[in-house]
Amino acid sequence: MTAHRIIALTFSAAAIAFAGAAHADNGLTREQVKAELRDAQRNGDLIDYETGKKPNEVNPSAYPRQVKVAPVATAPSAVQHTAIGDFEMDLLNQRSAALLQRTEQQRQFAGKR
Repeated sequence: MTAHRIIALTFSAAAIAFAGAAHADNGLTREQVKAELRDAQRNGDLIDYETGKKPNEVNPSAYPRQVKVAPVATAPSAVQHTAIGDFEMDLLNQRSAALLQRTEQQRQFAGKR
């Protein structure tokens, strides 16, 4: 019985220790958020809630021009990605499409029995 308690206490202590690490907040700092807000205001990237348009779209001469940079291909890929989020979303869409296709094939196969 004592060995079981020691093992149980060890696992519970480990679970508590890892739970704190799993829920660590790795978000942006307050200064980073304020800097992004200032940049968005300066560039006119905030959407006006009344018109639904960005100020830099309504009056482009009042804001600095945004330079578009072509993405640099480091590895051959079927789809060019402009940001990590786009890449992750495309990968998720591909996996979902493949899963949907396999599920549909399994349904068709099950229907032929």
